[in-house]
Amino acid sequence: MKKIRTSFILGAGLGTRLRPLTNALPKPLLSIKGRPCIEHIFDSHIAAGIERIIVNTHHIPAAYKKFYPENRYKSAELIFVNEKILLDTGGGVKNIKKFIANEDSILIQNGDIFFDGNLKSFLESHKKNTLLLLRNTGVIKNVSVTKNNIVDMRFTFKNAYEKTAQFTGIYIANKDFLTRAFNYPKKIFSAVDIFLEMIKSKETLNAFFDDKSFWCDIGSIDDYLAIQNEIFPYAKAQIQKLKVSDIYLINKGASPRQFFKVDSEKLGKVVLCFYDNSKAENFLYSNIAKFLLKNKFPVPKIFSDKNNLLIMSDSGNCDLIEFCKSKNDSEILAVYKKVLNHISTLHSLKKPNSLELCRGFDKELYTWEHDYFFNNCVKKLFKIKCKKPIKEFSFLIKTFLNQPQCLLHRDLQSQNIMLSGNQISFIDFQGLRLGCKEYDLASLIFDPYQKFKISLRKKILSICDIKDEKLFYLCASQRLMQALGAYAFLGSRGKKEYFKHIAPALKLLSFTAKSAGLSEIFAVVQKCISIQNCKFSQK
Repeated sequence: MKKIRTSFILGAGLGTRLRPLTNALPKPLLSIKGRPCIEHIFDSHIAAGIERIIVNTHHIPAAYKKFYPENRYKSAELIFVNEKILLDTGGGVKNIKKFIANEDSILIQNGDIFFDGNLKSFLESHKKNTLLLLRNTGVIKNVSVTKNNIVDMRFTFKNAYEKTAQFTGIYIANKDFLTRAFNYPKKIFSAVDIFLEMIKSKETLNAFFDDKSFWCDIGSIDDYLAIQNEIFPYAKAQIQKLKVSDIYLINKGASPRQFFKVDSEKLGKVVLCFYDNSKAENFLYSNIAKFLLKNKFPVPKIFSDKNNLLIMSDSGNCDLIEFCKSKNDSEILAVYKKVLNHISTLHSLKKPNSLELCRGFDKELYTWEHDYFFNNCVKKLFKIKCKKPIKEFSFLIKTFLNQPQCLLHRDLQSQNIMLSGNQISFIDFQGLRLGCKEYDLASLIFDPYQKFKISLRKKILSICDIKDEKLFYLCASQRLMQALGAYAFLGSRGKKEYFKHIAPALKLLSFTAKSAGLSEIFAVVQKCISIQNCKFSQK
């Protein structure tokens, strides 16, 4: 048999039963484990040897372009086919004929299926016939099976059978199935119509069983929460306990944590944060928040922190980036002055011995940030062969460790500062640790997410309590290298939206390195900029 190189993901639903979660995103782009559900499908298909993935779209098709602007995910080519009217699961196959007419067989999967099994063994078991992936358990066991052959579906023909099974929405369509779909007399029809036609014609449909892997059809909010409950135990029960009347996903950032905004009968509008055990800092959030609130530093109020679920007050929907988009320079400076006053409060706080924090900035952590930048951005992304600027990296570490150490937010970027009316609130502070205060200030003022001109950044710098401007630019260079390492790392692992931040971050790093007299780092950055092209700047 020829290798199956193409797959088709059915992503063209309306997601009506998942509203309001699907008001802003199509169902396959809803987050599972911190990334779109469809990316879990992409990964399993690529691991099975798929090279080209076709996705049909309907509801908010532009969202796919935003997530995958280059029509690629890792090693796979992506083809998005928009359906102006919904064609159902069979009509969707017929609609992509021009892309698959020469294929002997293709892998097909519903886009709202979360399945963590190994599809490689499924594809390897395929011989010639159409092959359906089934389960012995499930709430809709309407596939009739005898000796691993499918003899009926939905009990249409009342054929005798040995057992019934649940169809997973995953199958390999052979040439006969594809031909029948292409020639089907209707435009809108189900894949099951073709399966039944094949059964009636005595065409063999084979069954492949997988009962060990986790599988879920994300058909409703309850189903979606059930998946979260698998990943974060206690989630669904706690949401039901709150008597939630409205819920939607906050799809922002690179964290594997899951955030939901809910309107609950018990607490009003709150944010739920489900976290796993992958990072120790996740368990520090609650105690840090209580300490900061007690000391008049504005962060969300914590209502509960049990079993990997944080319930906290809602800080609103507008972050500092959104706020500044509609403001003039004077208004921007005014709000930054308020933000900086709060940051000054944070930096003046004394750490109590009883408060557990992440390890402070030390030689090892600063070195990790340097390597993160050099390995992921310089070497892997831009493929530049040059010596690491060890002398200047060492100078940075020595300089920072000789400065007074204070409490740092650690991730003081603009999207972690929320504004609601006249209130400012800081989020994502679980990385709070000791370090050089200029690191925080540089993270804020030279944030690549914020599309400010250098002249405006200098105006903001002028209202800071900065006594050593060179030290500030050294810290800005350090922070920007860390950010570039993150953008390159995340982008290379499928989160292509982070590539678009590389161009502005390089421009800022070029300015700060030059201002700080870091000639070796400046030279490395100039090499990155010189070979930068549309492939990176427009990702």
